[in-house]
Amino acid sequence: MTEEKKGGVERMETGLEGFDDMIGGGIPKRGVTVAVGSPVSFRPVFVRHLVWHMSVEMGYKVVYVATVSPPVDMLKSGLDHGFDVIGAYEEGNLIIVDAFTPRFGTYNVQIGHPLHGATPNSLGRVPTQHDAEVFVVELLEPLFEREELEAAALALKNTSFNEAVPTVVGFVERPTPVVEEVADVEVEFQTHESAGGVVNTAVLRKGVPEYLPRYRVPVTLGSDGKLVFHVDRMYDVEEGEVLEVDTAYDFELNAPAHVAEALSGPKPEVPRGEKEPEREVESVEKALDELIEELEEEIKRLKRMG
Repeated sequence: MTEEKKGGVERMETGLEGFDDMIGGGIPKRGVTVAVGSPVSFRPVFVRHLVWHMSVEMGYKVVYVATVSPPVDMLKSGLDHGFDVIGAYEEGNLIIVDAFTPRFGTYNVQIGHPLHGATPNSLGRVPTQHDAEVFVVELLEPLFEREELEAAALALKNTSFNEAVPTVVGFVERPTPVVEEVADVEVEFQTHESAGGVVNTAVLRKGVPEYLPRYRVPVTLGSDGKLVFHVDRMYDVEEGEVLEVDTAYDFELNAPAHVAEALSGPKPEVPRGEKEPEREVESVEKALDELIEELEEEIKRLKRMG
């Protein structure tokens, strides 16, 4: 297990190659990470792989709330990708809370703990009820309307902060301003059509610290079932190409002003007693204006005398 403080924030590594580097060193331990993307993007893939890695590979006690797919799919898919999810489930490292079956009927195989009639507060209590070390909600939107959605996000943020339980929540659409304010990290997953085929990407929309690079990182799922965030590359939407970050991304141009200054180096100090070039030009212009005014006054005086 890897937990440390990076960028002034307590973090927990996910084990997903490249993802921790992309967001600054891991998911905030006392915060909410929002994963946004359509069903055809890699957002659902990311959520599942995060659960598998953190419960099976990292050994954390992960509490996962299934909302739009049967819980059994989480286990079957994990096995297909080479993860011992059954072992993690039996040992208690993977706790499944079923908010899917109560909503769609008992004809689905009942696995885990059923969540009936979820409210923002009841969802917010789930992590502490199961002593979660990591809390993941497959997708939040199916459970609540807008106002309750925002209340649920606030409840999850309070639990995460007070109990030090890193929380990851899936969304289809970009969150409302209230939810975006609650989120500590927001990653948007997108799918792009290009000449070379389909390219899946992830872009950091919000991060801690705020000056983390924000470019479209190509994300791939290999034949070995490994999900990789290629942080050394970026996808150029206009060109439809995958480029090398070192040559294509202008870190200074895309950074906030105070960070850009740090990247380009401090401005040269002007020795005491010397004027800065811009101020020197201003002084010369002012002196010329004053001289012209004096000459105009002298001409007027001479005319009066003549």
